[in-house]
Amino acid sequence: MKPKDKLSSKKKDEAKHSNMVKTLLETFMGSDENYGAITDIKADVNYVHKLLMEYVDREKLDVYMLKLEDRILLSKTNVRFEKLYKTIKRQSNLEIKKDVMEIWNDADNKILHLFVIPVRKHFLIEYSTATQKTDLVNQILLKT
Repeated sequence: MKPKDKLSSKKKDEAKHSNMVKTLLETFMGSDENYGAITDIKADVNYVHKLLMEYVDREKLDVYMLKLEDRILLSKTNVRFEKLYKTIKRQSNLEIKKDVMEIWNDADNKILHLFVIPVRKHFLIEYSTATQKTDLVNQILLKT
């Protein structure tokens, strides 16, 4: 393949990924759901995360993203944040409180609840084993 052909192919891939990111975020923002997850990412997850961040910044969307393992979690601002926060506090155990972040564990449902208090963001993070839960908590702590 000639260098010019490689460059053309790379630009086509970038355009395809950019369109995919636009479609994913527009669909998510247009839905009634406050949470989303992008999984089974075939491209480099860091590259997809970068494209998502650029699109959110450019379009000034009210959505936060969290890259964990091979998935990207999405969270809109929840207008009922205070009620949700109080409910989670009653039904879960506080695992970690660090700066503006709290991680609550709902062990019965194997869900971690990550709250970023000042920006009123909540992420649902499912896990299947105690080891995976510990790994997820450690990954989150490394990001803060």
